[in-house]
Amino acid sequence: YYRLYYLQITRSVPDDGSFLIPHPTSYFLVPYLCWDVTKGEAFKDAFLQNLSKRFKEASEKDGTTLESVLVRYGLTLGPSSITLENNNHPLSRLHCNRLLETLLLFQQTRWASQRQILSKQILTLPTHDALSCHETPAPKLLMEWRDSCRDLLCNLYAYATLAPGRVQRIRDTLEKYKIKGGIVELGSGTGYIAKMLKAAGMNVVAWDIRPTEQVKVFKATNEYHGCTPPFYNVQRGDVSTLQNFLAKETGAMLLSYPPPQCLMAYHALRTYMSAGGWCVIHVGEFRGLTGSAEFEDLLLENFRCVDRSPCLCWGTDAAEVSIWLRLLKKCGKRENVPVEQRILLPCSYCGQRKATKRCRLARYLVYCGENCFRKDTEKRKIHITMTMISSDGEESLDFHNEQHFTTLTALNTRARTTMATRK
Repeated sequence: YYRLYYLQITRSVPDDGSFLIPHPTSYFLVPYLCWDVTKGEAFKDAFLQNLSKRFKEASEKDGTTLESVLVRYGLTLGPSSITLENNNHPLSRLHCNRLLETLLLFQQTRWASQRQILSKQILTLPTHDALSCHETPAPKLLMEWRDSCRDLLCNLYAYATLAPGRVQRIRDTLEKYKIKGGIVELGSGTGYIAKMLKAAGMNVVAWDIRPTEQVKVFKATNEYHGCTPPFYNVQRGDVSTLQNFLAKETGAMLLSYPPPQCLMAYHALRTYMSAGGWCVIHVGEFRGLTGSAEFEDLLLENFRCVDRSPCLCWGTDAAEVSIWLRLLKKCGKRENVPVEQRILLPCSYCGQRKATKRCRLARYLVYCGENCFRKDTEKRKIHITMTMISSDGEESLDFHNEQHFTTLTALNTRARTTMATRK
């Protein structure tokens, strides 16, 4: 389906009207066209009720709430103000739909509750280099299913999946801190996120070094999105283009999923700072699969985080939206700010100290130490259940085992050079 749809939208097959491949929102969301959507909806409700009962005791004991976990998956226990019908963001609609079929296949069949699956394959992924240690361990079948749900939709839309409420939250935060001048995005890809921000009333200028619409002009394919038709007017531009633009006006700078182990984000941030810019919107993973050590160090040294919220999770990612403001200087000294605003990646449990390790089964779970890891046990069981792995597997997790928890060290360009030489 995806291959045929991509060929159709890129006009790589004759457009004579003899056949029509439906849009993903039609193919997956229309009942019985691809799968039994109605059955998936019904099972989702039953699954969440069962999950709520299982963890009710834990919630009463340590204040754990199921809602705090489900928000990462775009789910709610009660009626939601945002439904598939009134959600006009196709990628988040498809995320919800793919999750429903995932629950139906792996939870209703009780496949995910088989403990032997965990012991056979789940903790055997390599950890020998900077990228492989961020892989998400799972049985082969589940890994392939996750990839089939996410990868091609990311190619068609964007790698970051923002819930509709996240877009409004960005706008509210910019208004709160009186950030004017609109948003400039570097590395915009298809322009999908730029379009979401524009629809929410924000002015956006979008650039990419290889716009998907201009592949034939520049004879170079976009590495991440191919020739996918753009959602927004994405112009060809790089850091030098950003420098020329900032000479005239400065608003917020958006970096969404900056390439891993690449200096693009670092150079963009340096250029932005030299032009007097003071608000950065970052969408991606810190100490993970986006950006570089150089970028993260520069950001943390000169900015403070005033807002952060999770992107929707597909089971293997740990992305979040964070908004950073430039630190002010008074009499040669930087302003005093709350300690949590000066942390790149806070502990998932206490939120007051920087995380040192990441759980490989649910990569968005990060901890500052073993004490917080142990205190978060009951909530972590819910997270692992949502990744389609038996929560019994939580009992075998060892905080000091690199197969279970990877040490959070930033991806730097030197590591990339070493890996390229090895290959």
